[in-house]
Amino acid sequence: MSMQLRFPPATSAITAALLIAFALQNLLGEIRALPFALWPPGHEVIGVDDDGLPIVAGFAPVQMLTYGFLHGNLTHLLLNLAGLLIFAPDVERTLGSLRFVLLYAACLAAAALAQLVTAHLEAAFYPTVGASGAIYGIIVAAAMLFPKREIFLFFPPVHLAARNAALIMVVAEVVHGVLGTQAGVAHFAHLGGAVVGFLLILLWRPRVR
Repeated sequence: MSMQLRFPPATSAITAALLIAFALQNLLGEIRALPFALWPPGHEVIGVDDDGLPIVAGFAPVQMLTYGFLHGNLTHLLLNLAGLLIFAPDVERTLGSLRFVLLYAACLAAAALAQLVTAHLEAAFYPTVGASGAIYGIIVAAAMLFPKREIFLFFPPVHLAARNAALIMVVAEVVHGVLGTQAGVAHFAHLGGAVVGFLLILLWRPRVR
């Protein structure tokens, strides 16, 4: 009798990719990794290579996916991995691996688009990294597929139905984004991923059990 994997294949592959990317990011150094972060349109010299040539950063379409495999620090990575490993397996088992990958990629790209719009409105030029936008989309998807499942929140330490916990998280992102609190956190990117996660499950839910 064959053993069942603890995590389904796409969740396992994304987890491995995030860990490998973080290791390479630290091995190569921040300057070499930053061109793969999400940058607003425009160009800026962010350093020099080993030959003394300038390293120029600026927007490229591929960054709308690659930025999600970079992280600011170990805590940033671990928080996203926790969200992925808690919520993604059941979402993938329900949707199937192909739809799950499409969901993850669409939420990541939507978060990037929301962040580009935000940076444009702020007239700011800075990089964005992290899989948080995709994770928010996965959390909203899980809340829609399993709305009554209870989850435990650490802050505050209470048990809540998944749909209520997701609603609290989304409202908190709206408040932080509008008020400009928690500087350095891409709140509107999180909301972009959450909205697309909601819309895709709304589209797919009649076709899944």
